[in-house]
Amino acid sequence: MLVLTFAPVLCFSQDFSDFFVDFLTVPGKQMTKIAVPLKTPEGVVQHASKYSPITYKDKRNVAILCSDSLQKISGSSYPSVAIHNLKSKKSQVCLFERKGKEWKLAEVSNLSGAEVSDAEFVSFLCDYSKDADLQMKRTIFPFPIRNYSKKSKEMQETTLLMPREWNMLDFCNSYGEICLFDTKDLSVANNRRFAIYRDGSLAEIYNFIRINKKWYLIEKEIWK
Repeated sequence: MLVLTFAPVLCFSQDFSDFFVDFLTVPGKQMTKIAVPLKTPEGVVQHASKYSPITYKDKRNVAILCSDSLQKISGSSYPSVAIHNLKSKKSQVCLFERKGKEWKLAEVSNLSGAEVSDAEFVSFLCDYSKDADLQMKRTIFPFPIRNYSKKSKEMQETTLLMPREWNMLDFCNSYGEICLFDTKDLSVANNRRFAIYRDGSLAEIYNFIRINKKWYLIEKEIWK
């Protein structure tokens, strides 16, 4: 039996992932976290008062896609995030820069069609969501659900699901937009972590891995 697992990712300080979720969801936060002059598709913003905030439809459920760990991007001086709309298949790319001990939005651009970041995995994710047969074939069973404590940062228990207990997952309809961290890393990495921040706090992570050029869901983490 093939058994694959990820080490748990602990990100309870204000690292980049926490900052970014606040940036998207906390009213007024974006206005204080932009670097001017700011280049955008509409032109150059010279003053924060002229800035049009980036929108994210479901602020209570922010979906983040990354490789390796949520913390890895925090080590970058210029973190890049592509906010991808799964219906329109267009992305808004946000480039941040580290200024002292904080990050600020430095540039915004648009992508569409073949340019979209991590297009191969995003296409798989949508196929996985709508095709029940494919989902069963590309999920490794017994499927572990690992429960972690946010307070102790330790795993509390693991539950194993068998195929007969499986409930269909629909990532594309559940999360109409996903935020892709560090798109250059995603193009070469053989794993993906699909993290859900619920009401501003990390709630779930789905871990995928590529085996022989095919993607598989191998486990789920629940953080309480």
